Amino acid sequence: MNWDALGAVSEMVGAAGVIITLGYLAVQIRRSNLLSTAESNRFSYTAANSTILAIAQDPNLAKIFYEGLADRESLSADARVRFDMLMGALIGAISTSMTDEDILGGSGFLEGQDENLREFLLAPGGASWWAEYQFRYRKSQRRLIEEILQSTRPTDV
Repeated sequence: MNWDALGAVSEMVGAAGVIITLGYLAVQIRRSNLLSTAESNRFSYTAANSTILAIAQDPNLAKIFYEGLADRESLSADARVRFDMLMGALIGAISTSMTDEDILGGSGFLEGQDENLREFLLAPGGASWWAEYQFRYRKSQRRLIEEILQSTRPTDV
């Protein structure tokens, strides 16, 4: 075997190594994206579930939440602050994960969360809360929520 043939074989082996490395990196990037989506989903469910659990465990908080959804303006100042915080935790967790999943090429894991957003934000008190606090959310979150809200009619609480 001469030096030219040996050089050609070496170049082929090197090219194969580069192709294998690129394939490996593509697989790793895909896994990383899936893990990022899963972590975003986990955050959403943890945050939303801890808020829901707090409401479920505290009858006073449950009453505030239900009354706030029906008529936020009728709540006392203290109850309104609690309602606003509960809404912020729920809507923030859901909308953040939905927009993150969308950006990462979503797995559909959060499918159906739009129904939760509709239920909370189309209620009279939820709509009032959203009108006051929507500026606190990223443009992508506001756009997503507005698309969801415009695609439905108001619900009764």
